[in-house]
Amino acid sequence: MTGGGVAALSVSGQGSTATPTAQPRSGSPAPSLLGPPLRFAATGFFHTARAGGRWWLVAPDGSPFYSSGIDHVTSNPDTDRVTGQCPYCQTVAALYPSEASWVTTQVARLRQWGFNTVGAFSDTAEFARSMPYTVLLSMASGDDWFSPSFAEHARQVAETQVAPLRNDPNLVGYFLDSELHWGSDWREQGPLLDDYLALPQGSPGRAAAEKYVGNPSGFLFALATRYFQVTTAAIRAVDPNHLILGVKAVAQLTQPELLRAARPYVDVWSVDQYQLTPAVTSLIHSAWPYYLHGPNLLAQTEAIVGKPVMVAEYSFRASGSATSDAGPSLANTWPPTYPTYVTQEARAQAYRAYVQRLYADDFVVGDDWFEYVDEPYNGRFDGEDSNFGVLSVSDVPYSVLTSAMQSVHGQAPDRVADPGRRCLSWTALSEPVRKAADVGCTASTATPTEGSAAAGAPGPGGMWGAGGVLGQCASLGGGTEGASGLEGMGAGGQVGVETPRGPAGPGPADAGVAVQGYMTGMHVVHQSGQAPYLADAAGDSVLLRGVNDNTLVQYPANYPEAPPYSGQDFAEMAALGFNFLRLPVSWSRIMPEPGVIDCGYLSQVARVVHYASEYGIGVLVDMHQDRYSAVTATRVEADGAPGWALPGGGSSCAPVAGISMCEISGFENFWADGEVDGRPMQSWYLDAAAAVALAAGAGNLGGNIVGVELMNEPEPFGGHSPFTAGSLWPFYDRMISGLRSAGVAVPIWFESPVIRSPQEIASVARAFSGDPDLVYAYHAYTGVFSDPMGVAASVPALPGVYASVEQAARAFGTPFVVDEYGTAPTRDWNPWIAEQLSLQDQYLAGSSLWLWKQRIGYWYNWALVHLDGTLRSDGRVMLLGMPHVDSVPGRLVATSTSASQLSVTVDGPGGMALLWGGLQVDAGPGAGSTSTLMSASIDGAPADAACQDVSFSPGSESFGGCLVRVRVPAGRHVITLSTDTLPG
Repeated sequence: MTGGGVAALSVSGQGSTATPTAQPRSGSPAPSLLGPPLRFAATGFFHTARAGGRWWLVAPDGSPFYSSGIDHVTSNPDTDRVTGQCPYCQTVAALYPSEASWVTTQVARLRQWGFNTVGAFSDTAEFARSMPYTVLLSMASGDDWFSPSFAEHARQVAETQVAPLRNDPNLVGYFLDSELHWGSDWREQGPLLDDYLALPQGSPGRAAAEKYVGNPSGFLFALATRYFQVTTAAIRAVDPNHLILGVKAVAQLTQPELLRAARPYVDVWSVDQYQLTPAVTSLIHSAWPYYLHGPNLLAQTEAIVGKPVMVAEYSFRASGSATSDAGPSLANTWPPTYPTYVTQEARAQAYRAYVQRLYADDFVVGDDWFEYVDEPYNGRFDGEDSNFGVLSVSDVPYSVLTSAMQSVHGQAPDRVADPGRRCLSWTALSEPVRKAADVGCTASTATPTEGSAAAGAPGPGGMWGAGGVLGQCASLGGGTEGASGLEGMGAGGQVGVETPRGPAGPGPADAGVAVQGYMTGMHVVHQSGQAPYLADAAGDSVLLRGVNDNTLVQYPANYPEAPPYSGQDFAEMAALGFNFLRLPVSWSRIMPEPGVIDCGYLSQVARVVHYASEYGIGVLVDMHQDRYSAVTATRVEADGAPGWALPGGGSSCAPVAGISMCEISGFENFWADGEVDGRPMQSWYLDAAAAVALAAGAGNLGGNIVGVELMNEPEPFGGHSPFTAGSLWPFYDRMISGLRSAGVAVPIWFESPVIRSPQEIASVARAFSGDPDLVYAYHAYTGVFSDPMGVAASVPALPGVYASVEQAARAFGTPFVVDEYGTAPTRDWNPWIAEQLSLQDQYLAGSSLWLWKQRIGYWYNWALVHLDGTLRSDGRVMLLGMPHVDSVPGRLVATSTSASQLSVTVDGPGGMALLWGGLQVDAGPGAGSTSTLMSASIDGAPADAACQDVSFSPGSESFGGCLVRVRVPAGRHVITLSTDTLPG
């Protein structure tokens, strides 16, 4: 991997550009679409509009569009000024059989990384039929823009370059020029008035300038007005259809008079905004005080020009670049005005921070990164020798940067904030069958993959022509790249994964034979006289070990939420030995209004599931609630119900720090199944649960979905007495039946009431449903919330708790999973965690720790790893990374772990066992090892085994482990892993 210093081994299955599409709605249309979608007039061409509190570009079909572009996408970029050679041209000639094959590859890359526009200086003729694009003209000519020759030049450019494009729907618009000289800059000092006063006597420009002697600002306004009048008139004479995007003015060298002059003539104002060193910024302000300056140049620009703003160039460079796979780094000496970051990771962080600020500005409608390929080693024609590319000249992507781009682009305003991305109302519960195909979505702005059902044939009209409506909630049924609101990877993350944890990769003595069914087709196996257990499609027992993450939960606005997911979160989870994520989701985000499903949120959920699948991590979709609703509380974990599910629609609920009457009333109404908009509230809840489950992929074999949890920690406010028999069990039974009717095929998980007393759980447990695929979910917080009980008293209490939980699971007729447990770091809870893990082995119970990551600002810190991906230093991670079972063929009979061995008893038809050999931290503050068990034996005899390395490097740390694959014969056997080296 170029630029990172750590080899990133390939992961099969990554990089797919397939875009699933939602099934069309069958039968009659939905009764209503509550809340009008954000749609505009479908003019057949790009235009601008203002709605929803922000400026938008509008795509030809009327959907909102944020232009995520990249400049200089060409197979023939810069020539090395010393050698006279074009290094990237040579690479293209060696790697690609034709120009068409190069274009096809780049389109796939750009779409995978979330780009939807090809920017200036690009081979637009090659890309015009595949992607939206912009065109950079050169309208300026000569030294005298008041002369007739300037107007003639503008007319010729318009007729030759503009007129042929007038009917192309993929063309966003025209940049008139790039970085023109409007005053003192690096080219010359002094105002333009001086240049025009120096023209020959009697020339049109000299005559115009003489009217403004002593008034350089007045002359600049007159000159700029002349420029925009002439150039835009020439364009409009031959093309009335496309946007005029301004002149790519340097943001730090922009004068108010230029903006005032442009205002009547441009549709969008474009700027080139590179980060400058502080000394250069000070020099600009001291040498020429007329330029805009201050903390937010873009906001000042928009306030004067009165038009939306596009950043047409920006970039960041780093020292860790390369001119070839093993070549020297670029010097980054020119331009000297730009800072150089030390690493590619820091470069990606700078990119992420900058673009997210752009997204927050409601007047910014697009940004174009400069540029596609690095500059030559000795510099291009003007000496620039900078690492501006997303590719090295050897055609190798800087994967840290492109991963960040892919993730950040998923947060673009059109892909996340568009309130029009909502599904139509589902059919009422009274109808007999509601299937996944019943979900219909309004047109989203996710660019469809070429050839997908949503894309339509490009045809004569391009992707915006007939049949080219953009993908309809393309995330439903699976994850999509670039269609969600998820942030980029954690800082500094490098990934080394030989193969995914599950299906890919050969087993010992079975080259090319994959492990079948791992984390797909999850179901509960019932055998006479045995405890039920979770198994995958192949019938192998799966023991879940993982974490919770509350990234997608909607908390009160003044309560900090968890950091967004990234693909590398899951690479790191895999490197710590985890195969399971409990994913809390919020009813309030799924269904912001009664019957309206937010497709944007569903796409976020689907993308998280997709990320997890790439690393063999199963996902539990958890309908989460704490204290009923975020509306009821302030500065605490409160989440779940939307405001419309509260008394009075939540308008009378004043958020409080403690338990409120509004919260109590909300639960009372929920358990009483009161009506909202003419339907019982629980039916709305069921619709929300079904929608998110199916969007995540819980239909058919379920993908890597291990289950859907009905409700987190249900609270008995307002419930009948006894609560479970009168309210909870009937509610669960209705939910289970409804989810099955909707097509949810995965196990359904349920909890007892929020009261955590194991005696209470044991006393109320009874079978309440005949569904065979149920899992009892327990939260094991014994002693954590009952200070001063403390560790000393809580650890001895845990065996009794687990015995009671196991007794309850037997009464329910289900397996159980401890899907929440965890503690704050206020004292040493490691003995408590170690006892939990030992008991989970004893009872063959899966588990997920609360919590993966969290932002600074929580009143507690239970996170397993820090925001940058580095490990916490108290040893908790090492405990959780101890050797354990992932899956075994047939039934898992027993398992135990010690410092020197993992022992696993299995009874079944034979097949491949996947065993985590333990975590090893190779570098960093926590360097050390739990156990690295790689030597396998079966019933005491040496067994053939294969180690699948899974590793992760967040900055200075490096850690990972070995997923050991052991072929087990049929029957009952004991598999042992020890610290010896692998046989052979």
